[in-house]
Amino acid sequence: MIPVVLALTLAYAAVAALLLNLNVASAHPRWVKTGAIAVVTGLYAGAWHGTHALLGWPTDETLPERFRLYAIVVDEPDRRRGHAGGIYFWVRNVDEDGIPVGEPRSYVEPWSRELAQVAQNAQEELAGGALLEGSFDGSASDAVEDGDGQSRGGSDADGPLLTEPHEERSRFEFREVKRPELPPKPPPDGAQG
Repeated sequence: MIPVVLALTLAYAAVAALLLNLNVASAHPRWVKTGAIAVVTGLYAGAWHGTHALLGWPTDETLPERFRLYAIVVDEPDRRRGHAGGIYFWVRNVDEDGIPVGEPRSYVEPWSRELAQVAQNAQEELAGGALLEGSFDGSASDAVEDGDGQSRGGSDADGPLLTEPHEERSRFEFREVKRPELPPKPPPDGAQG
C-alpha cells in the first residue's frame, strides 16, 4: 500500500509543479492564479483524508444493519492522555439469505461502557469458536442489548447504565449462526470406501 501512497504523492507534486509553471507563464489575472492555487491546495487536503481508507484504517461510517462478525478490539479510554477510546469491529455485510458478501471492512464506534460489555461478550463467544452475526440499529434507543441479545432498559436500580447521561445509545445484537452443513464428499476415483 505504501507504493500507492508514494505514487499519489508524486502525482500531486507533479500537479503542483505544473500549476506553478502555468501561473508563471500565463497572462491570467492574479485572482485566477490565486484561486487555482487555493483549489489545488484544497484537493491535497481532501486527498490526504481520503487516503485513510487506502491505508486500511477503520472507518467511522455507520455499520451495516446485518453483518458477520470476525473480530473485535476494545480500546479503553485514557483520560490522562486525552484518548476517548473506541471499539473496532472487523465485519462483512450479510445478504438476505444470511451469506457474507463483499470484502471485510473495519469499523470504529465510540467507546461506551455498555458497548464495551457487549463487545467483550461477543469476543468470548468468538474465542469459543462461535460464528456470530450482528445487527446494528444506529438510532438512539433507550434499550441496550447485552451479549445474550436480551434487551435492558436505559436504567436500572443501581442508576443509569451510561456514565454520561447525554451519550447516545446504539443498539447492537449478536447471535450465534449455525455453521453450514456441507454434503458428504464422494471418495476420490479409484479409492475404496
